[in-house]
Amino acid sequence: MIRRDIKIVSFCIVIILIAVFMLCKAQELKATIAGTIGPGVFPSTVLCLLILLGLVITIKSCIPVDVRLLSPYSSESLKGLLIQKIAGILASSLGARLVVQTAIGGGFFSAHYKAIRSKPDGHTLALLSGSIPYSSCFLNASFALEHFEPLCLLSFDPYMLLLSSKSVLERSITLDEIRKLISSANVGFSCEEETGKQIARALELKSQIAVKPLFYDSVHSLVKALEQKTIGVGFCLASEVLNSEVVTERRQIIALTSEDRIPDLPQIPTLKEIGMDICCGDWMALGFPAGVSKEHINYFWSILAEPKNVSAVESEVRNCGEIPKIQGPDFAKQFLKEQASIAKDIKKDVQVYISAREHLTLYRVIASIGLFVTFVLIGSSSSYLLSSFCFLGILSIVLWPRKVAHFLPFLIGIAACISFAVYWIFSKAFNVVFP
Repeated sequence: MIRRDIKIVSFCIVIILIAVFMLCKAQELKATIAGTIGPGVFPSTVLCLLILLGLVITIKSCIPVDVRLLSPYSSESLKGLLIQKIAGILASSLGARLVVQTAIGGGFFSAHYKAIRSKPDGHTLALLSGSIPYSSCFLNASFALEHFEPLCLLSFDPYMLLLSSKSVLERSITLDEIRKLISSANVGFSCEEETGKQIARALELKSQIAVKPLFYDSVHSLVKALEQKTIGVGFCLASEVLNSEVVTERRQIIALTSEDRIPDLPQIPTLKEIGMDICCGDWMALGFPAGVSKEHINYFWSILAEPKNVSAVESEVRNCGEIPKIQGPDFAKQFLKEQASIAKDIKKDVQVYISAREHLTLYRVIASIGLFVTFVLIGSSSSYLLSSFCFLGILSIVLWPRKVAHFLPFLIGIAACISFAVYWIFSKAFNVVFP
């Protein structure tokens, strides 16, 4: 497959032509605000760099690629490194050129949205996750089922229920005892507050008991709260306990929020066994854009399902600190359906802001470029401080529309400080004369 993104190439060509035109007019532009940052440095150097960048992007867009794997994690993070290793395993077995493309976040330019906009031709894979793009494994499972065809499940890290070391039981806990624990005391969550709220709501829906949640930034704080009896029961990811010494007695772990018992803790029952049908946790999977043929899914899974590849992927997942669970497309789809089954109720009962406005979208980028062009045009005929302050202030409002009401004084202050700092530094250090 040759990745010829016409929109990207066209955009880069336009930028290159504009930059070349401005470079030819460099002498004239020196008299404007665009030419005052250093004697001869701008626009000549900056425009040359802009042309080079445009050429690199254009050339890169035409590099032959057989398969691309879109990842929402930074390539320097543990999960990002894991994806690189999995891509290497897959590429060596496929005998094809496989490129990992990183697109962090959850907006228009994120990995998931790039994958959704791709053709379902079997050349684009995406890493699906229980923690991206939303803060809920339920909503992310629903999102994945709506927009992707699961190829396989890579890992599943369920939540575990913890008791204080002073309250451990010598036998398996019963459903009535769990109900009593939840109803009689606060319930602690070692996760982001928004994630904890949605798990708490899922517990309420399944147990029919009101949950009083408290949130902690680490499993250490959660265990400390258990010992101090601030909370009666705590929820944290299994990997946080398995990869640390914070829980000294396995008897403190009373249940897991998984479908089946996990190999690392075979003696710990699941909530489903006890009688509470809830499955949640952090997970990772691979998926194709919706609409891909069954032949592509079966072919890729036949490659991944080879014993040597399963063993290699499990080893890499474990080295990353995750709990491996390598399963095929049918299991992955059913697994996501289990977690997505409660997403509808979560959306109705928990205030979740799901909108592209929360992220950097294409429209904001266009608006930002328009503001910058306006700033350059008016800079030569008006005061630099005034035009810079207006540009930065309006840009802040464009990028963070929901925060304007609360952060408007802060944004105005930052815009003023940056404008004055640039004015002072260049006027003093480079003897630049601003209009």
